[in-house]
Amino acid sequence: MIAIHKSLSASSSNDHLRPIDARRDLIQVADLIELCFSETIDPDGESYIRQMRNAAKNGPYLQWTGSIKDQATFPTSGFVWENEGRIIGNLTLIPVLKRIQPLYLIANVAVHPDFRRQGIARQLTLAALEYARQRKASAIWLQVREENQAAYHLYKSLGFVERARRSTWYHTRRREYISGPLSNQLRSFIQPAIGWRSNADWMLQEKWLEASYPAELRWQLPIKSSLFKPGLIASIYRMFIDARIQHWSARYQNRLLGVISWQATNHYADHLWLALDSEFEETAAYRLLTYVVEKTNRKRPLALDYQAGRIPQAIQAAGFQLHQTLIWMNIV
Repeated sequence: MIAIHKSLSASSSNDHLRPIDARRDLIQVADLIELCFSETIDPDGESYIRQMRNAAKNGPYLQWTGSIKDQATFPTSGFVWENEGRIIGNLTLIPVLKRIQPLYLIANVAVHPDFRRQGIARQLTLAALEYARQRKASAIWLQVREENQAAYHLYKSLGFVERARRSTWYHTRRREYISGPLSNQLRSFIQPAIGWRSNADWMLQEKWLEASYPAELRWQLPIKSSLFKPGLIASIYRMFIDARIQHWSARYQNRLLGVISWQATNHYADHLWLALDSEFEETAAYRLLTYVVEKTNRKRPLALDYQAGRIPQAIQAAGFQLHQTLIWMNIV
């Protein structure tokens, strides 16, 4: 059950706080998100903002969303903070069904720079917690950038607990970008051979994927390891849903050191997923990443999600740049 601080729960009745109305708020919310995240937004975020603005222009579509009894089924559901007819705060609530249990993801918590440090983000978050509690949510999650310590301490004060830190890396394939320096270990260590993944590699790959992308967090990541299985049935299924995935393995003296999976997307970047033997993590990651950069579509950026603080030198040496590190927190 979601825990609510009773002394603050009355904030949901504040005159400035109300549920978002998609029929009239989307333009202002899009403008606010763009303003507040202008320094950190990525191309996928820019696309999301464009979609919001396009939806705001689609009258019949917004009429339909306005008739939905539970606004949480609409992707832009949540709460806004209004001041003299102007939206200066926003919180988006995204409903998720995990193993038949409902939970919510908080996103797009934004407060106009002129109105910060007035408790608006706290009131928006409390409203989201109350909303989730009333719907018997099993948990509510959020992500906060590692450098945003003010937000991090706010969420801790409301009972959120840190669960993980994940870093997103990009390889943009720009010619002017210079790969990072090699560590002494990478300079002098073994040179694994890289080749196509064999069916026999799947057992270890699946085990290592579970370690790198644990089930507790995987629902928030665009990874579905069942698509990585070898075999005819899995191949037919991937063909049916048009999932384009390739795998390469790293070996040294017949020992499997790691597997990398490339997954095509319709977003800004294609995804890479690393499954590595912890004993050879740095070397295997570097060799696999540099190999895939050369072998895949050179016009498409590559995105890698990995545990924060793990093998950063190897990833940088392969030409990847750190985009952001997010702290995943939840309250149950």
